[in-house]
Amino acid sequence: MNTEIWHPLVQAVNIARCDLVFNSLSDDGCEIELFFGGHEQLIGVWFGSAWAYRNRYELSGENDSEEGLRTSFFKVENSEYLKWLNIQSLGYLAVAEKDLVHYVILSKQNRIDVIAYEAPIIRVIETN
Repeated sequence: MNTEIWHPLVQAVNIARCDLVFNSLSDDGCEIELFFGGHEQLIGVWFGSAWAYRNRYELSGENDSEEGLRTSFFKVENSEYLKWLNIQSLGYLAVAEKDLVHYVILSKQNRIDVIAYEAPIIRVIETN
């Protein structure tokens, strides 16, 4: 039974999934930066303390609730991904797990999960 609870990130509540197209991801081993094209804007998302991430191409409409269509950025409570990472790390992650947070970014065709200590910094850059 999946008991995850998705909370919209307040700083990104007005960035709708239908406006996001995933462009690129840069990973330097600790920090990751993602870029999305939007309606006449570029959106940069920076995680300064990322432990893990995964990028999945999906068109399944996961989280197609009204809230899920209004925003693209979520904090996940009771994360299945974080539990899975802990099992894969043979319990090593359990020491840090209480401070780690699961974030999800949904775009038109991607779901990007990030495990990090801190919320992302989200920058909207106007391109017109």
